Amino acid sequence: MTIVKIDTSCPLALAAGGFVAQALGPGAVVVSSDFVATPDQLVDGVIGLSTNPATGFNDLAATVRFSPNGIIEARNGDHFQADVLQPYFAGASRRIRIIANVSTHTFSVYVAPDDHHSVQLANRYAFRTTQSAASSLGALNAIIDSPQGITSICDARSASSLHIKLSREGNHAVAPLPASHEALIASAALTLRVSVALSATGAHLFTNDIHQSEVRSIASNGSSTAISALAGPLAPRLIALDQLGNEIGGQEVRSVFSGSGDAGSVAVAPSGRIYWNFSEAWPSADAPAYPYLVSLQPGG
Repeated sequence: MTIVKIDTSCPLALAAGGFVAQALGPGAVVVSSDFVATPDQLVDGVIGLSTNPATGFNDLAATVRFSPNGIIEARNGDHFQADVLQPYFAGASRRIRIIANVSTHTFSVYVAPDDHHSVQLANRYAFRTTQSAASSLGALNAIIDSPQGITSICDARSASSLHIKLSREGNHAVAPLPASHEALIASAALTLRVSVALSATGAHLFTNDIHQSEVRSIASNGSSTAISALAGPLAPRLIALDQLGNEIGGQEVRSVFSGSGDAGSVAVAPSGRIYWNFSEAWPSADAPAYPYLVSLQPGG
């Protein structure tokens, strides 16, 4: 007989015990949540994000499932699937990360068996059809839908975006349209080592020592400047400066993303909105890096 121990100090989803919910705080654009899930046996266990604490499956927008056949899946609209085969075992912990884009009603899922390896289980899956119009996500929920079983949800860490207006996974080429928040965005396999760019006129606006180890890209609309740089090895940073060279923001992405990875290209729209390509290593700095594009309005 094999005895499987579960950490009972963590929130527990129990068979016939209904939903167990943890509050995240409302997120209207990008919501990230990662946690360590440990089932005591093969279960039908569902973990997902919802606007309010869930009382039924239809309340869940972005969902991960420990299936009875021993694999981890994610729900894509009206069905479960996975982009890669990821098994699980009784008593074996898996750190799972859900990054949900509320504005596009899509989400991605990453699974890490340890601190040095991770896989992308789901890429831009659709919210459950009953949540296709969800405007915010504020709760992490878990339930066991099988007759037996327990799953612990430990070390849950969640964050909601601050000032981020848009997020898209992958490397993208961006051409902001004049005097608006709109941009032409094309997916592209771009190199992260880009040339430093100056403003269109080439005029000297200011000199500012930003104390970064390497500047990867710089862009300006004449009144504000954005700099994509590395603050150190695997430490991407976005700096936004006004026309006098004073920092006006740009660190908002740290509230959602871990801060390890690489810095890519940056563009500034006439309206001041910034578009930044970067990649994030997760769950640790030497793990695989995943590319993102974020759009934000520094300071507001």
